[in-house]
Amino acid sequence: MALQRKAWLDPLHSDPHACFDEFMCCYFDDLGLGTEYELPLRSGYVLAAEYSLLKAWHQALGQYRAPISTTYHPNQILEDPRWVELMQQGKEAKERLRDLLEGQERKLLLSRKDIGKK
Repeated sequence: MALQRKAWLDPLHSDPHACFDEFMCCYFDDLGLGTEYELPLRSGYVLAAEYSLLKAWHQALGQYRAPISTTYHPNQILEDPRWVELMQQGKEAKERLRDLLEGQERKLLLSRKDIGKK
């Protein structure tokens, strides 16, 4: 969540893609995952084991509703106990996924993402 906190709250970080709304939009819409998650499985983008591992988290994330306007109060989301729980579940799923993946996919999963670095 440190990366989210920096991206969403740092006044020096002005990338419009680093906010709650864009996070949700990029994940569900831009990646073409939708809220059902069966499409990536049917399309062959994820294996059955990956699907089983991530399905519950994906569905819970799709059902999340921010407690207040996300544009002007991102700190409300970061402090929302439900959001914190979802991010912990996501972290645990990522760790299990790490053990499942190999090669370039595993390398990409483990690559560090930093805000403000090129």
